[in-house]
Amino acid sequence: MQFKVDELPEGIVVRIAGDAGLHSIDALQMQLNRLIAKRAPLVVFDLSELRFVSSLALGAFVEFNRGMNRNGCSVRLAALQPLVFKAFQHAMLDTVLELRASVETALAG
Repeated sequence: MQFKVDELPEGIVVRIAGDAGLHSIDALQMQLNRLIAKRAPLVVFDLSELRFVSSLALGAFVEFNRGMNRNGCSVRLAALQPLVFKAFQHAMLDTVLELRASVETALAG
């Protein structure tokens, strides 16, 4: 799994590429911890290049969202591939997390 972090005036955009499987959960958690420390008012995850997401990764996104929301910050996930979107939908996380069609719409609100 690869990460690219861009700090924009609207918020932080984190592009995640590859697979968020069991073997990469530690790297994901480490990246999420770095983002929590930044306390940005908005974090957008660009998942357009994420091919797979495990249940552990889904849980990490949920916990990150909860922690950020407690601090008055927003988290949005954008541009999900169909397989990844189905994983969020199957776990009914599309009702818990803010999912957007594109990074642009996620940054706009």
